[in-house]
Order: sequence, then C-alpha cells, then structure tokens
Amino acid sequence: GELPPDWDAAIPVFPAGEKKLATRAASGKVLNALAGRVPTLLGGSADLGPSNKTLLDGEASLASPDAPGRNIHFGVREHAMGAVVNGMALHGG
Repeated sequence: GELPPDWDAAIPVFPAGEKKLATRAASGKVLNALAGRVPTLLGGSADLGPSNKTLLDGEASLASPDAPGRNIHFGVREHAMGAVVNGMALHGG
C-alpha cells in the first residue's frame, strides 16, 4: 500500500531536556498521531495494550460487534501476533 501525502506531518517532537517521558508513552503518542493520518494503521497488543500504549484512542476492537475496529486484542498469543503481521506483510497492503 501507499502512505497518504504528508502522513508524517503529525509526528510529535519530543525535545531533549524536557520532562522525562517513558518510551512506551512516547510511542503511544506517535501511534495515535499517525492513526489520524493513516486510516489503515492498526493498534494492538497481547494482554498489555493499556500498559504499553499500543491501542489507538477512541477506536473499537477489531473483534467488536461494531467491527471493523482498529485495535486488535490478541490475548496472550505472541505466535498468533507474529502470524498476523507476517500475513499482512506478505499481502503488501
């Protein structure tokens, strides 16, 4: 797939020397900023999504009755997570 024009314009900047920010919190901010510009971006995690900040704010679960959501709740299934992302990469879109 192709990225939309200016997809990276919303990436936040975290200046050095500012208040300390956990890496996972910074990652969550970047993911959510990109989600507003890249409609095909999905969030998700095993069982730690809220803790590792990999869920997209305001988005439903892909498995919810309101599907399609943009967050995948894998549960404790790391091998399944690998299989899913390999399939997505193979598809190319």
